[in-house]
Amino acid sequence: MIENGPLGATAEAHLAIEDAVRALKPGAHHDLPLAIALQFYPGDQVEALRLACFLADLEPEYRDDVLLIFAERFDVQQSAELSEAIRHCAQKFPVTQLRSARRETGHPDGCFGLFAGIADLCYRNYCHIWPWANVFFCEADGVPLRWDWIDVLKRAHAANLAQGKRITGAFMAAHGGHINGTHVEHCSFWGANPEMHICRRGCAWDLFHARSMLPELGPAPGISNLYGAQAISPSVFRTLANECGHAWLSSVKDDSAWKCAQALLPHMDARRPRRRKGSEKSDGGHDENTD
Repeated sequence: MIENGPLGATAEAHLAIEDAVRALKPGAHHDLPLAIALQFYPGDQVEALRLACFLADLEPEYRDDVLLIFAERFDVQQSAELSEAIRHCAQKFPVTQLRSARRETGHPDGCFGLFAGIADLCYRNYCHIWPWANVFFCEADGVPLRWDWIDVLKRAHAANLAQGKRITGAFMAAHGGHINGTHVEHCSFWGANPEMHICRRGCAWDLFHARSMLPELGPAPGISNLYGAQAISPSVFRTLANECGHAWLSSVKDDSAWKCAQALLPHMDARRPRRRKGSEKSDGGHDENTD
């Protein structure tokens, strides 16, 4: 019953059409290899695992063009919940775990330590002929805006790369201008900018490194950042996806965006996750290098 959907008749009709198109082209993905580095620490691990499983549930079929990285802070402990989330997600993506060796904690130092540790591991793997040259760094406070968010984000990043820009992200005018930490980055950027590897204590790293990152920001956005926002309405959610063409929404500080994103799932109940042979394990083939 489209007219009774949680997003309203018009938005539900759009979702039904999009879902029909997706069913006709289940394997039509953009060919840019992309790693999704979902960063978490013990304090937001529950939300991160919930998000990881949701991303898997959005996919009707297994796809090998995306690597899902469980990007852990140094103090995350292996648990039954973490292992189960990995098994669940491995039904839809190649999956691996990377653990940052950096020991920073607290805000904002812990945020930088986790990001920098994972970025460094990705760069080291990239230097060893890792196929995942582009990494989407995200956190548990973000959600996809549409079911085909991965391909929308890939197209935006590919367009930016074609213009010689190695970063796809949300420009923030505050504090003189900077790029929010949720962004896609070509691994070569990390290697070419060693100043990114350190940050002054007590400083938000995306502000501190604005001078290095802004020249690399491409014009195709792909990511919407509503820093500190709450009570995101379904109409705003769908506007960001349909009219703005964004793939991902970050930095919402309550469950409103998460609840809106759940409306992407009911249309896919007939195509639940299919277990791929050998998918019970993560790929486990990537080195967990340390700093």
